[in-house]
Amino acid sequence: MEPKGLILFRAALADLGRRQDYLSGIRGQEFAETWKNDLLEWVLDLAETGAVYGTRHPKRGHLRTVNFRKTATLLVDFTETELRVVRIYFPGQGWSR
Repeated sequence: MEPKGLILFRAALADLGRRQDYLSGIRGQEFAETWKNDLLEWVLDLAETGAVYGTRHPKRGHLRTVNFRKTATLLVDFTETELRVVRIYFPGQGWSR
């Protein structure tokens, strides 16, 4: 399989920034930074495999959900050449936002 490019939408980056701020407040800056880096490394590895993973979204068939260590659910779009991270959701967060 061919590796895919990685695109993170602005909304996904904002989600990630809010979570890093939250984790920094309750677990410390070092923990939050490590968690963010681990998630980004994992997403990059996912893109580099070239494979399509996750569960098809029930209403938007071109989108999929992929879980990261039970701490985040990523809403992604696998195209022929890219892995696009649309949003990042966290436990207890409503999906309607």
